[in-house]
Amino acid sequence: MKYLYFKSKNEIVTKIPLILEIISEAIDILKFENNENSLVIYYSYSNIEIKELASIVVSELFEDVSVYESLKYRNEDEIKQSINILKLIFNDFSINEYYINNKILLKYIKETNENINKLVLNKYYNDKEMYLTIKTFLEHDQNVTKASEYLYIHRNTLNQRLNKFEEATNFNVKKFIDGYLIYKII
Repeated sequence: MKYLYFKSKNEIVTKIPLILEIISEAIDILKFENNENSLVIYYSYSNIEIKELASIVVSELFEDVSVYESLKYRNEDEIKQSINILKLIFNDFSINEYYINNKILLKYIKETNENINKLVLNKYYNDKEMYLTIKTFLEHDQNVTKASEYLYIHRNTLNQRLNKFEEATNFNVKKFIDGYLIYKII
């Protein structure tokens, strides 16, 4: 399950029917919640890129709205924790983008804090073994052979760990920019 978090500087309640009409064609809406300045839409899949969908919503609303695309979560409790963290981040930082995901979030933020780390690292937030694996991989010039030798593990094991990390966080540390952003956190 994933969610979209819509944040506006103005009241969003009156725009909810229009937002739901626009996005219901593209995503499978499970439920939604709102307050006067934000809207959370829970969904299971999308048949369109969320960035494209956010662009359509913003152009139709003629408003200053940001749309955050979440990671995939196992249950609603995890989503609630993520949303609470996201609200704190939006209160602390001004991000002038209509579409936001964790990569964009990290590009805007110069110094991370515990809330950002929890949001970005997801289930690997306190996983020391994964931190060591990624740190070693990046410090060995993203070379799987060198890093696996240093860690005394098979190169396939290292690749599997990195793939699991990417699946949970959407950060592929084999790519330079993703590796750089994650290295700043760990």
